[in-house]
Amino acid sequence: MIFELDPYREDDVSYLEDYYVGTYFAKRGYVVAMADVRETGRSEGVVPEYEFTEQELSDGVEVIDPLAHQEWSNGNVGMVGMSWSRFNALMIAGKKPLH
Repeated sequence: MIFELDPYREDDVSYLEDYYVGTYFAKRGYVVAMADVRETGRSEGVVPEYEFTEQELSDGVEVIDPLAHQEWSNGNVGMVGMSWSRFNALMIAGKKPLH
């Protein structure tokens, strides 16, 4: 399972890159899940004033658990990303989520 938490997905062309990343991993047997950072993308609200807030990182940890418990999952969730998403992955890993 590959997961990305991204703030850049509102009416942009990220889906083009997402397609290639998703295809790459899918051909190798992985499921790819992508979520918007709270109040970005298609979620309501405005982009947070600061990056990597406690709420943002906690949201990322919270999303990992249900992904790990899907019937097709082996319980392991890895994170990928570029720019903001990459730092999210590193900071969330520092929180040591169970999966």
